[in-house]
Amino acid sequence: MTAESFSNSRVRSHNLALILRAVRDHGAIHRARLAVELGLTRTSVTRLVTELLRVGILVEDASVIGARGRPATPLSFNNQRWALLGVEARADHTDVVLTALSGEELASEAFTFELPIAPEQFARRVIGVGTQMIEESGRQLLGAGIALPARFSEGFQTVTQSARFGWGEVDVLDLVHRQLGHAIPIAMRDISRAAALANARHPELADYGRILHFQLGMGLGMALTAGQELNDSLPTSWGAIEHSPLGDPSVLCQCGRHGCVDASIGFARFQELTVPIVGYVPVGPSTIEDHTRAVAAAATDGDVRAQKAIDHLTQLLVSVLATVSSIVMPEAITIGGYPLLLGPEFLEEFSKRLTEESPTPVPVLESPYGDNASRRGTAMLALDAYVDSL
Repeated sequence: MTAESFSNSRVRSHNLALILRAVRDHGAIHRARLAVELGLTRTSVTRLVTELLRVGILVEDASVIGARGRPATPLSFNNQRWALLGVEARADHTDVVLTALSGEELASEAFTFELPIAPEQFARRVIGVGTQMIEESGRQLLGAGIALPARFSEGFQTVTQSARFGWGEVDVLDLVHRQLGHAIPIAMRDISRAAALANARHPELADYGRILHFQLGMGLGMALTAGQELNDSLPTSWGAIEHSPLGDPSVLCQCGRHGCVDASIGFARFQELTVPIVGYVPVGPSTIEDHTRAVAAAATDGDVRAQKAIDHLTQLLVSVLATVSSIVMPEAITIGGYPLLLGPEFLEEFSKRLTEESPTPVPVLESPYGDNASRRGTAMLALDAYVDSL
């Protein structure tokens, strides 16, 4: 391949990706608007769209009358031919989800693993479930997205640490490729980044250019988005806030230090403080949800212990995020994980206190996807993996 043909090939791939991202962001869109939005000539758009129609990624919808009275044919994803595979591995459950390119869920299955689990066993199980879903749907797989409670190497290929799963220095991407095939594009991120991506791309949050997402569960994490994309210019270790000394100084972390954030407001700490209220420890794929909702119900019924536990969590979370937001300077904050299950009153009170204590108040936005944002984000990672592979 000559230098000129290689350059032309890169330009073509870049422009194909631009068109697919435009369809992703706008939904059904016609050629003339694509040309205006992307700064391409209509001839170039027509040539690129023809290619995407030929391979079946896009389809033409019924024509509509445009602003000038001329018929225009909107383009959209071919949801009948292709599907995306998402895997969301949380501390208490794993979800495998098959979605259409537009994001509509086609099938899903939730299950639990006995932890720690061997990485090879994890890959075989989740891809086995996903492969069966694909076969039953009659569609072809376009890409896969995986969200894990883990830290990654640069490039998000190797899991450098997952305390919950008992992994260290594991090439999870290679293990999944072995099960799924190396021709399928795959993207992996941590739970925080997957949730942040889903939130940033929801139309209700489109006016915010810089959103900080804070995820709380069996472990903590943060992620930052710019526009509708993850800020992947940050190191993969950015957002690993578990052992930052911003929490309750009276709490001793298992790392040997006092005041670590995870030891103060992670779900394990919340559960430890509230087990006497609930009276039992739920088990199964909804452990965190069942326990948190039980505490919320007790608080609503007037249980003072539950009310104090929620108030304690609220104040600690405000203290942490007031400090973080003063450094990161986001335009808005979203929260994911177990606190969302405490109900809208919690989020309202938290937002009020954060506004009072922050040097520069930042709006706290309710995620349109609730605590399912990271699950929704896996499909977006899958589509991005395909677009980035062009």
